[in-house]
Amino acid sequence: MQQFNYYILDQEGYVLLTLKSQFFATQDAAFNSLRPVLNAVRKQYGNDSATLAEVTVGYLDQISLAWECVNCGQQNTLGDCCPECAARECDRCDTTIPLDEENTPNSVFADFRDAFDDGSYNVCNDCLTPIESVELMGRE
Repeated sequence: MQQFNYYILDQEGYVLLTLKSQFFATQDAAFNSLRPVLNAVRKQYGNDSATLAEVTVGYLDQISLAWECVNCGQQNTLGDCCPECAARECDRCDTTIPLDEENTPNSVFADFRDAFDDGSYNVCNDCLTPIESVELMGRE
């Protein structure tokens, strides 16, 4: 029994989603188990040509060299900006918040807000106020 890694790719070969299967005895069984996910992604993106591709060393090497960060020139799989350059600084404590882990007013509160009450916008988990933490937990 083993897990298999897959990409869902658009018609141009861009990675839409990275998947890891549950444990299966065969690669075919793992592939077939992910077909519903592929169909959901096709529906979400309105892209019937999206495909499911097994991650292989050669393909992974090709993907990893596909994009160059416009800020630092680092080769990456994210796109025009590498994860390090896409990270944000916490507006309250100046620590670096990893990509997609920042809290913004719109991810915390149900109503649209330009900023938190103190004027900050990108906030790390440690700097959320008790009220903001409760609001965020209610949204997850």
